[in-house]
Amino acid sequence: MSGWTVDTLRVYHERLITDLRVSFLDLNKETDLRYQQRFDAQTKALDAAFLSSQTAVSAALLAAKEAVAAAEINNQRWREAANEWRAAMTDRERNFATVEALHSLAETVDKIEKKQDQESGNQEGGRTKISDLRATLGMYIAGATLVLGIVIFLSRYLTKT
Repeated sequence: MSGWTVDTLRVYHERLITDLRVSFLDLNKETDLRYQQRFDAQTKALDAAFLSSQTAVSAALLAAKEAVAAAEINNQRWREAANEWRAAMTDRERNFATVEALHSLAETVDKIEKKQDQESGNQEGGRTKISDLRATLGMYIAGATLVLGIVIFLSRYLTKT
């Protein structure tokens, strides 16, 4: 006889099943521990990546805000300079002689020329006097224009400071 009875076989199999169950539970615990460690490591890595990306986004937003503020300041300065230039050109054009005024001045010069020609009786002498008169009149106009330009420049310069 072999020594195996139904009871010994039952006890043997129960112990074998219990040992297998314990081994399976231990293996399952080890697997769970590995999965938990992986999960913790991944969570930690994701948290670090999120924090890093959040910091980068914050820095980019701050840089963008600063760039927008600088662009707005530069745009405002450009507009101020453009308005100043526009005002200067308007003032300059306002101080130019009009076509009507130049025609009137030319007519006055012509009248003076004719009057001097008639008075002198000498065409050549009259022309010389008219040329002198034109030169004198031209110098007065140039001088007046120069003085007017200086006055405008000084008034602008003094009002700015």
